[in-house]
Amino acid sequence: MSNDTEKLRGLLRQLGHENKIDSIIKDNETQFEDGKLISLSLRRIGIKELYDFDFGIFHDLRYLNLKHNMIKKIQSKNFNSVELKKLILDHNLIEKIDKNTFIHCINLDYLSLRTNSIKFLDKKIFQNNSKIEHLDLSNNSMDNVSNMFDNLSNLKYLNLSRNRLKKLSNLEFSSLKNLIVLDLRVNELKKFEADIFQNNEKLIALYLQNNKISKLPDGIFRKLGIILDINLEGNNLIKLDKSTFDGLNNLLELNLMNNQIEAFSEDILKDLKSLERLYLSNNKISVLKMKHFQNLEKLKVLIVMNNPIYYLEDDIFSKNILLEELLMNNCILEKIPESFYELRNLKKIKFMMRGDDNEILKMYFDEKNIGDFILNIE
Repeated sequence: MSNDTEKLRGLLRQLGHENKIDSIIKDNETQFEDGKLISLSLRRIGIKELYDFDFGIFHDLRYLNLKHNMIKKIQSKNFNSVELKKLILDHNLIEKIDKNTFIHCINLDYLSLRTNSIKFLDKKIFQNNSKIEHLDLSNNSMDNVSNMFDNLSNLKYLNLSRNRLKKLSNLEFSSLKNLIVLDLRVNELKKFEADIFQNNEKLIALYLQNNKISKLPDGIFRKLGIILDINLEGNNLIKLDKSTFDGLNNLLELNLMNNQIEAFSEDILKDLKSLERLYLSNNKISVLKMKHFQNLEKLKVLIVMNNPIYYLEDDIFSKNILLEELLMNNCILEKIPESFYELRNLKKIKFMMRGDDNEILKMYFDEKNIGDFILNIE
């Protein structure tokens, strides 16, 4: 029996779970290498407190999983683990973490504190963790993260969703020049500074849905030239300025569903030449023109359900010949635009129609043999 096995038995004895030693060692996530413990899973064993135990006694430990326990407090003594690279503390009851808890974890590149009860973290808590690439703080109760990420220059994934954030400074993410994914969904954010994302040029996904955003500054996304996905669903947007999406030449998906948008500039989407999926449902849009879509030659999915649209220009889809899915149910159209019949790639469509065009449409889709065609006739 290795020395680390004895240490592990001593740890479990201290935590009151010595009887689980066999099942823990048999866990696929618990691994030894030349008798040294390199990976340890203590998930779902009912740990309530770590006391002053130091996982640093396992000198070669690189992976530690403590999720789905009942831990409330993390002390600075618990993780004096220089070699530790991945630490998972999801789904506990953690309320407090000492600011020096991770100071010795200089090789940590993955940290998850998702789904706890954390209200506050000291701004210096990650001061010695410059190698972190993945940080998940989602589903907590934090309302302030100011200056917390200043030293995380290698961070690629940051999840702050489902917290209570109300405001972010223009410098909040300025040090995160390697950030690829930023998740801010389900907070209480109302507005942003225009330059908040100016140093995040590597960002490919930005999730802002289900906040309280009522206005976006001109050119807020201008520096995000390689971003692929922006989600603004479920906010309070009423008007979008014409330069809102300037420079987003590589964007593939834009979600503006469930806002209060009434109208937007005809050239607001002019730079979105790579866009494939556009979601505009559940707004108050009454007019859509060909100029809105004329540069979207790669568009495949257009969802505009539940808007008070009754008229479309005849040439509105003349540049969107790759369109495969068009959903416009609960938009009461008076007339089908001529360009609609040129959409040779359509696979799925939903309409609500008035007048005689419905019979023409039925014949058209019978001929095209589209199986997911639904025509709602008023």
